Amino acid sequence: MDIMNVSYWPLQEELPTKLKQCTSLDWNPSRLDAPMVVVGGEKSDSDSVYIKIFEYNDSTKKWALLLNLGDADGPTDVVRDVAWAPNLGRTYHLIAAASEDRNVYLWRLRLGGDHAKPSADLLCKFSDHKAKVWRVHWNVTATILASSGDDGSVITWRCGPNNVWEKDSEMRKPDQI
Repeated sequence: MDIMNVSYWPLQEELPTKLKQCTSLDWNPSRLDAPMVVVGGEKSDSDSVYIKIFEYNDSTKKWALLLNLGDADGPTDVVRDVAWAPNLGRTYHLIAAASEDRNVYLWRLRLGGDHAKPSADLLCKFSDHKAKVWRVHWNVTATILASSGDDGSVITWRCGPNNVWEKDSEMRKPDQI
């Protein structure tokens, strides 16, 4: 048996996303937290969110929904990509999402301490793409976020000195300049 062939791998567990279609996921890169994953996709008819965060519970040996992102202020169309930022000493996490609604979303996730409920607030909604946004990706220090979309552009975002995220640069195909 070839252990590198995934067709031989037994299913361990499924995440109860309730999404019509799961299009992306990313792991929490922090080794200090419990295992967590953010999942994005197409919402189902019975659900109102496109992004969900799950946490692995060691005592139950199961994945459980930790938080929904963007109930009221989030994407209005399919989420094509999610990216969990590397956490280098911050007291919070950053999660970005690329959506077919032409926007990039950035949330601050606070896991809370003892007995505190986790919470997330939308830091930014970037509307600079002219078409569906397909990918988001962080640099290794989580100081720059890059996004790309159907408009042929790659846009980078950076947190400024006043702690506000802003467009840093934009690259387009030569015929779209």
